[in-house]
Amino acid sequence: DKIANLLKRNPRAKVFIQGFATEGGSADDDLSQMRAEWVRYALIDRGVKSSKIEARGHCQASETSLSNVPSNKVSMKLTSI
Repeated sequence: DKIANLLKRNPRAKVFIQGFATEGGSADDDLSQMRAEWVRYALIDRGVKSSKIEARGHCQASETSLSNVPSNKVSMKLTSI
């Protein structure tokens, strides 16, 4: 709710959502994307414009640059133009 309110009050604010899974393969790719999309839909349900939200799934096993991110979670980064 706090992030949704912030995005609605700030016309230039955007959010980048990342979903994560551990093992690799198509099932975890799908799971990580679903995690990110679930948060995206929750923000849209709270009145945030879909154009302000980007959601992407990452399989941790295939993303070596993200190896320090705990698996099975969602992270968000607020940005503005």
